[in-house]
Amino acid sequence: MNSSDMVKIYLSLNNYAFYWSFPELVAIENGYYADQGLELNLNDITPVEKISNKSQLYGNLQQNKLSDFYHAAELVSISRVIESHGNSKIIALSPWTESGVNGSFALFTKMSSIVNNFHDLFDKKIAIESGTGSYYRTIAELEALFPIKEDNLVKMGDPHERLLSVLNDDVFASSIMGIYVDIANILGLKKIMTYSGKTGTLMVGKSDIDVELINSFIKGTNRAITEINHRSETLKELWFSKIEFIIKNAFPVHLQGIILEHKDDITIPKWEPWQKYPKIQFEENYSWLIDRNLVQSGYSYDQLVRSSIF
Repeated sequence: MNSSDMVKIYLSLNNYAFYWSFPELVAIENGYYADQGLELNLNDITPVEKISNKSQLYGNLQQNKLSDFYHAAELVSISRVIESHGNSKIIALSPWTESGVNGSFALFTKMSSIVNNFHDLFDKKIAIESGTGSYYRTIAELEALFPIKEDNLVKMGDPHERLLSVLNDDVFASSIMGIYVDIANILGLKKIMTYSGKTGTLMVGKSDIDVELINSFIKGTNRAITEINHRSETLKELWFSKIEFIIKNAFPVHLQGIILEHKDDITIPKWEPWQKYPKIQFEENYSWLIDRNLVQSGYSYDQLVRSSIF
């Protein structure tokens, strides 16, 4: 296919959270999108300063045509699509998998911290990430144990900031996920809660994207997911190039050597292929958000989800 016949797609990458986009990085590296007639333009949105709200960031990216697609945890994706006022829609679901990014959410504290039971967390400061799955998943887990004091949820930006906040005694515990769970273990933090919720990951796209283009993008991405799940050893060079960026830019010098020494312990997460987002699953999660006054009510499945893709 001539380059003039290729269709351009725009994606954005925060290198501190690259693991959310690793299938796309693999698809770019291996030419899977090119095989579908797509030319990927990757915008680097790695923050140079702290970000207060990720939902606003990703909404702005689509409004400013810097990202045709992004994906995030299920609950926060529904919230972001509602806040986009019609500019974005949910396109597909990658279901929960225990060994995936969406199966890694957990609470960590210092090894010396004493937690006899979960009620010991009632009056403790817990770091979460505003506008992300970290916020919603932490609420879902803790509200089943005790009334949540909103003042005790300390809103921070990227995951490494939450991890460091525990090490620096700024908070008692932190909601951590993705590769930062492995890094927390390397640095001697203690997992005190594995989140029980099994919500998946949603792909969100601009509302006006052509259906054929979406199908081509999903085919290329799912091909990369097959590569990740069955031949991850072929992807280690790409994986570790991203890991090393995080180690050198997110952590102080005295921790970098420790993490680098054990970088093989930072494993590549698996993914479930992108597929149709079931209506019943959407309604369950949308109702959960409405019941807690976290989103506006009154939206239907068809208003927020492009169900005709599959």
